[in-house]
Amino acid sequence: SPRTSGSSRVAAAALRSRMKRSHASDGTAELPAGGVANLPADLILAAAERTAFTFHAGGRSAERPAEYVLVCLGGLEDVAAQEAQALLQLVGPPRVLARGTSDGHAGCGKLLIATTSPPAALFGLRAAHSLIAFAVHSSGVRDARAEGLEDAKRAILTARWSDALAVWREHQQLLTETISAWPPFRASAVRDGVHGFQCTDLAALLGEELGELTKLPVSMKAFEVEALALLHDTELTLGIALSLSPRRAWRNRVPPDARPLMPYIGRVFTLRPSVAWVLAQLAEPQPGELIVDVMAGVGTVPIEIFASWPGVFALGGDADRDATPLAAQNAQYARSRLAGKVPIAGPDEWEERIREDDERARPLPTARGTRGTVEGCAWDAVALPLRSGCVDAVVVDLPFGQRCGSKTKMARVYPCCLRELARVLRMGGRAVLLTLEGELLQSAIDKQTELWDVRAIHTKVHIGCYVNCFVYILGRSAAEWQPAPARRPRPGPKADADACPQK
Repeated sequence: SPRTSGSSRVAAAALRSRMKRSHASDGTAELPAGGVANLPADLILAAAERTAFTFHAGGRSAERPAEYVLVCLGGLEDVAAQEAQALLQLVGPPRVLARGTSDGHAGCGKLLIATTSPPAALFGLRAAHSLIAFAVHSSGVRDARAEGLEDAKRAILTARWSDALAVWREHQQLLTETISAWPPFRASAVRDGVHGFQCTDLAALLGEELGELTKLPVSMKAFEVEALALLHDTELTLGIALSLSPRRAWRNRVPPDARPLMPYIGRVFTLRPSVAWVLAQLAEPQPGELIVDVMAGVGTVPIEIFASWPGVFALGGDADRDATPLAAQNAQYARSRLAGKVPIAGPDEWEERIREDDERARPLPTARGTRGTVEGCAWDAVALPLRSGCVDAVVVDLPFGQRCGSKTKMARVYPCCLRELARVLRMGGRAVLLTLEGELLQSAIDKQTELWDVRAIHTKVHIGCYVNCFVYILGRSAAEWQPAPARRPRPGPKADADACPQK
């Protein structure tokens, strides 16, 4: 039943109390000595209700497709939808779940799909960095505390939790051979926008109501099921997180991507591999092409291209002395891992355990055909050691934010970098550029209109961390490249700060 009676709730609470006292170390629960015969009648009834729900959640009818929410790059959900349509057997077209207008972790892209494909097929998707077993999506959650929690409670009680738990069980079979009959759970919430309640209030409500509905035991640390609520302004999505490991739990924010091919990160800020894959997909890599990231950091973009597209030569470089050695190590590791020459490894035991969890469910990227190669270099993005017209496409995460310097500095770097990209790109080549400073990039393009054709501009692309970026897709025109006009030097130590390097 959707709700239990008052006496049943009391019985269920008493049963949970007894089970908590006899909770086993493997997450299962044991009945008192003597079995069911020594339990009061009301506790037997509560146990029967709980067993019935578990049995119903343990299998999904073959006629009903599994419903998932693909957590992806907000603003570019169409790329994730195209990948899902190409790799999965979908029932109906993918549907983009509405987002609010505020920034934050809950503003990530959410794509709802229904599929008859096995769970293992979904973990081959590169554009999705997290999966959620879908329960319900509700619009119109009010801001006030009492009314908002009432709206959330209504959505919780009408959600299809049995179907979501069935999908979770199918997913767990990829990770382990034995699944607890009554797996412990916890509730998490990610909230963004102006509301009269906090994440903890929403998580507590979800945990209380779901505990009454399913009779599952609660454990904040040794949980196996993580019920999830994503509230973005007035849009609420409920489901069960399909994390590859409890070490990748949501914990009130979007969990990090799996990085099976990049064990060396250090303290360098990096793109999510799923974001890098989407940007590379926009560049439309073809076999035999050379694709370059001139500000590659630790090599996320070139490694994703190398792993996912056959016959493509990916080259990445950076001027950061901390990042370039890590990029070279990651490139070497990726080549060896995809060739099957080295075991799973990591700089520490924690990362190695996470990598094992990732690869147990999510296979390494596979590219059909002859695989290309990937390399990491050290260079200056405004004076590249490459021949003119030798590059087919560039995919660049341009610098922005306080870590990379002031806007004044970026206003000098962007035009010089853009002109250098025009030099190394062949005529008809493509450039995919990600930046937070859309005005600076547009100003640089306007000064070089003879070199570039603007093919598309995507605004409010949510990459996480409260950041909404711009993605520009440019084409190299047929105009001949010319060096930047020389400027009259200014007196002082920064005389050449405004001038681009001359070739």
